[in-house]
Amino acid sequence: MGIPGSTDMWPAFHNTVNAGSSFDLAKGSVLTKAQSRTVTAYPGAAPVVLNYGIRVQGLDNEPAVGSASSFMNGHLEQGRGTTIDKASDVGFSQQSSVSGLIYKYDQTYHYESGLNR
Repeated sequence: MGIPGSTDMWPAFHNTVNAGSSFDLAKGSVLTKAQSRTVTAYPGAAPVVLNYGIRVQGLDNEPAVGSASSFMNGHLEQGRGTTIDKASDVGFSQQSSVSGLIYKYDQTYHYESGLNR
């Protein structure tokens, strides 16, 4: 989807993307990392990005004990051209989980959205 050739008007859009994790460990270590880049007023700015990751592992050469889960969900609504009508409505979700003896749980998610030129 791009900008119509005869106008400087951007198509309407409303996108929501969330990511996160939860864990309950009796023993082990957890590392999470989140990074985002959001909408700016400058039309030539870099695309919106959400990166999220979690790593669960044991300590002292033994597995972690417990459970962990992670997810990314999105709801993307897009317009087309210069009308206010909705052209597309897309939802997505991804999740994973682990429980018991955890030798290594490593999950990453990436979302990127921008206009084609």
